Amino acid sequence: MSEGETPLGQALQRLAHMQETATALQRQQSEALLGITSSQREDRALLRELLQRPAARESDPATNPARPPSIALQKLTAEDDPEAYLDIFEGTAAACGWPEEEWAARLLPLLSGSAQLAAHSLPAASRHVYRHLRKAILDRLGTQTIAVLLLCSLSWICVSSESQTVDVSPGEEVSLLCSNFSSAVTQIMWFRVVKTSEPRCVSHMFEPLEPASFCEGFKKEKFEMTSNLSTISLKIKQVNLSDSGLYFCGYKINSQPLIIEATYLDVQEDGSTKLLSYILCSLIMFLIVIVICMAVKINKLQKANVEEQNPQPTEVQGSDDLINAAVTFRLAE
Repeated sequence: MSEGETPLGQALQRLAHMQETATALQRQQSEALLGITSSQREDRALLRELLQRPAARESDPATNPARPPSIALQKLTAEDDPEAYLDIFEGTAAACGWPEEEWAARLLPLLSGSAQLAAHSLPAASRHVYRHLRKAILDRLGTQTIAVLLLCSLSWICVSSESQTVDVSPGEEVSLLCSNFSSAVTQIMWFRVVKTSEPRCVSHMFEPLEPASFCEGFKKEKFEMTSNLSTISLKIKQVNLSDSGLYFCGYKINSQPLIIEATYLDVQEDGSTKLLSYILCSLIMFLIVIVICMAVKINKLQKANVEEQNPQPTEVQGSDDLINAAVTFRLAE
C-alpha cells in the first residue's frame, strides 16, 4: 500500500489542500481590501472634484441638439438579474443619449427593495455617481444571493459546529474578531444568541471611524466595538457566566440577521467555584438522607407507642373465650 493510500497519507493530503485553500482565500481578501481602498480613494477624489466644480450653466439650445426620446424602463425587482438589468439600463441610456452624469439620477427611481437600500447606504456624493451606485447594488445583491443559499442549506447545528470557540474565565477580557465584509458604507452589526433564543443586537456602526451604538441591554462600559479595513472587533470586559453564547457579525436582510462569521464564547467556572458547588451538593444530599432516616424512625416509634396503649382486640377476645370455657366446664360437673 502506497503512502498516499494510507489514512495518514490521505489526512496529510487533505491538510495540504486546506492550506492551499486558506492561502488562496487570504490572497483574495488582500486583493479585495486593496480594491476597497482604491475605491474609497477614488470616491474622495471625485467628491473633491464635485465640490470644486463651478455651477453648471444653463444649456444653450444652439449648442445642445435635441436628444432622442426617453424609453420607459421597468423597476428592478427581486426576480430580476441585477447585472443584466444594469446592462440593459446602460444600453438604453446610451441609445437615448443621456449624459453619464444623469445615469445615477435616472436609475434611482427605478430601484426597489434591497437595491434601494444599497443606494441609500452610500454617501450622498457617491450615490449620484453611476459607477459607485452600480458597484453598491451588485455587491449587496450578490452577497445576499450567496447568503440566502447558505442560510437555506445550513441548519442551526451546522452553524454552531462551524463556529469558532473561545474559552475564557470569569473576570477576564476577550476580543471577538470578524473579517470586514463591507465593501461599501452599510450597517455592520454584532448579534448574540443564547441557547434557543432569538438573535439580539449587541452593537452596530456604519463607518469605521464613527463611534458604535449599543442596543438595549448592552452598555458601552462593558462592550466596545471597533472596525478597520480588515477586521471588525467586539471587546467584552469583565466577562461572567451570563456572557456565554454565540456571537456573530453581519447585517440584516428584510429584518432577519445574516451571519457572516460566528464565534461561541464559553465562560468557564474557575476551580474554586466548581469545588464549592460539589461540596454544597454533597452536603445537601447528606442532609436529605438524614432527614429521610429520621422520618422513618419517628414513624416506627409512633406506631409502637400506639400499639402499647391500645392492645389488639384479638387478645381480649381470646381471654373471654377461656373464661367462658372454664365456667361451662364447672357447670357441667
